[in-house]
Amino acid sequence: MKSTIILLVFLAGLMASSCKKIYTCECSLTRSHTARNAQDSTYNENYDGGSKAYDKKMSEKQAKSACTHEEGSILSNYQSASAGMYAQAATFGIKPDPNDTFSASCTLK
Repeated sequence: MKSTIILLVFLAGLMASSCKKIYTCECSLTRSHTARNAQDSTYNENYDGGSKAYDKKMSEKQAKSACTHEEGSILSNYQSASAGMYAQAATFGIKPDPNDTFSASCTLK
């Protein structure tokens, strides 16, 4: 009986630890921009947002939450950098393009 309880506790611990893995969050960023030329063409610039390997084991739900947060951070950082670039360009009379849009996408691996 005692060995059965020990075996069940061991199996429960093994199952709980196997649910957690090390995940990687891979991100990309897209800037849609309308060119100021005769065609007023729209084009996309794609940037590698990098990948982030989480250094501790976590559940899939925790990893998805962390990856979603990473997506928001990348987008916010790029928008801030872009605003700074436009602020500097304004000293030369260059105005930001109101048609510029940014989007970030992260996937869990």
